[in-house]
Amino acid sequence: MVSWKELAIRYNVTNKAGQLASNGGQIVKEWLLSEGVNVNRFPTKRKNDGSSLLRRKKRKGQGGEISVPAEIDQNKLQKKLIEKLETKEYTIGDMIVPRKVRKPELINYYQLM
Repeated sequence: MVSWKELAIRYNVTNKAGQLASNGGQIVKEWLLSEGVNVNRFPTKRKNDGSSLLRRKKRKGQGGEISVPAEIDQNKLQKKLIEKLETKEYTIGDMIVPRKVRKPELINYYQLM
């Protein structure tokens, strides 16, 4: 397998400042093409794997994306509501006190008490 970058390091491909060229692999490949070498006959890692080109992971929050708030946990929301009700920040209304209800009893066939 051919790694164009490793070839550039092996043959010390440098830029004008004398440092190792960061695009040395591209320089080596273009030089071989200009010399008439068929570079497609050399297997590369990407060709052998059959996989697509590796790409960097997109960073969140970079650019013009719309940020959507996360859903609030139901337990946290319930606790928050109970706290606000206890501090009387929110009011539900008048508390209804249950009253005792008497069931009608049949004393007489025609009379209800």
